[in-house]
Amino acid sequence: NFVNMAPGMTGDSAHGSATMDNSYNLDGVNLGDPATGVTNVTFGLDIMDEISVQSGGLSAEYGSVRGAMVNVVTKSGGNRVTGTASFFYNHESLVGDNRKGTVLEDEGFSGNHVEFEPSFSIGGPVIKDKAHFFVNIERVWINEGRTIQIPPRPDLNWAGVTEVRAWNALTRFDHQINGNHSWSFRWLGEWSPQTGHRGLRGTFTVT
Repeated sequence: NFVNMAPGMTGDSAHGSATMDNSYNLDGVNLGDPATGVTNVTFGLDIMDEISVQSGGLSAEYGSVRGAMVNVVTKSGGNRVTGTASFFYNHESLVGDNRKGTVLEDEGFSGNHVEFEPSFSIGGPVIKDKAHFFVNIERVWINEGRTIQIPPRPDLNWAGVTEVRAWNALTRFDHQINGNHSWSFRWLGEWSPQTGHRGLRGTFTVT
């Protein structure tokens, strides 16, 4: 998580502020849910060309942001057709267990039992030096362990697995009309059967 790696960030909280106080922006468009403040559409790492995380000392233009300002610039196509493919895999057998000898020793596994995320990107020219495209698609497959412990009622203790199955996609098109005018289009989508994990967002800008 690039956000948590920034100075002053702990668990998506900037210097103790609420996570809903953060602002998440993709190519200048705010992705925050109006009700919760958190992002209502997720995206893969392979679409990012640049990322900036400011956890404090924000300028006046961000006066309404009480937490962190996260800005992501997406990749774009060029005059050559290029593509990338990546694959992330993790399994509980590859994760160390540091619960032994602690109060958590008797609790069930609460991390991801298995996780893999293949991703594919391609970009290139539509009209050389004028129009370019970039497309990315990512599959998210996670079996996440869930454990609930109720000491006064151990008969109600519960352990299970939450399945996350999602597709993330980005389509970007840029057209330079002339030296003074250009227009661009970005479409970001996520499909997931989990409640609160569905979202589609498109942006259209002219400069």
